[in-house]
Amino acid sequence: MWRDSILHSAMHSLMNSQARDTRDRSLNDDNVLEISEPRIRSTFERLYQNMNEAFGLGDY
Repeated sequence: MWRDSILHSAMHSLMNSQARDTRDRSLNDDNVLEISEPRIRSTFERLYQNMNEAFGLGDY
């Protein structure tokens, strides 16, 4: 379900290859947290806070 959330939001396609690889590995982990609205919000907030790194934007 996490993978579907990321893919449907188009976030995955916006990430640089290193961020995508890291996210994909974490989604394949056996210890993936149960999906819930607070966790989804937290995940996307973290992506937003780290967007320069995750999306390869450099220093803006």
